[in-house]
Amino acid sequence: RKLDWFWNLRNAQPWMAQRAALRAGVALATVDCATHMGACEARRRDAYL
Repeated sequence: RKLDWFWNLRNAQPWMAQRAALRAGVALATVDCATHMGACEARRRDAYL
């Protein structure tokens, strides 16, 4: 019975990892999008110049 918290932690791990991966993916997508938008802005500026 003493290891109950340990098993709970083990069972929760995949869910925690999934959440962390999801958040990392969202952050990566945001950075990627911002980078692409920045590149587009620069290209548009170059086109005007």
